[in-house]
Amino acid sequence: MVVLGIKGASLPSGTNIPENCYVGDYILYTELFKYASVFVANGGYGGVNLSISHGVPIVIGGIDGDKPLTSARLEWSGCGFDLKRATPTPEQVRHAVDVIQSNPKYRKRALEMQQEAKTCDPLSTIVEEINAMAEGKHADGTKLESFVSRR
Repeated sequence: MVVLGIKGASLPSGTNIPENCYVGDYILYTELFKYASVFVANGGYGGVNLSISHGVPIVIGGIDGDKPLTSARLEWSGCGFDLKRATPTPEQVRHAVDVIQSNPKYRKRALEMQQEAKTCDPLSTIVEEINAMAEGKHADGTKLESFVSRR
C-alpha cells in the first residue's frame, strides 16, 4: 500500500502501479495498523508510539535528532530493526522487512511492548517520583543522592 498523505492527491496519469499494490490519497494510520505486519518509518516519536501501541514491529531508518537512540533502543528491545541510515536502499529495507517477517520473535516482542504500554501511567509515575523526591528518596524507596548542596 502506498499512501500519498494528502486528501484528494493522486499519482500522475500513466504511472505504472503493480497489481498487488494499492495507492490511496490519505488514510488514518490507526486504521492501517490493524492490518500491518511491519512498519517502516524514520523513527519519529509519533510513528514509534503508534507502532508500539498496535504491537507492530518496526524497521527504522533515521539519523537526525534522537532517532539514532530511539532506533538503537527499539532494536535492543527486540521489536525493531535499525537500518542505521537515513536513506537506505530498497534492498536494505527489503532485507530488514524479511528479517522481521521471517522471525516471530519481533512480533512477539512488539505485542509484549504493546501490553506493557497499556499498563503504563506516566503521569502517576511522575507524581510519585516528585512526591518521593520531596522526602529525599526515589519512588522505589531508595535514598536520593543529591548533587546539589542544600542551603
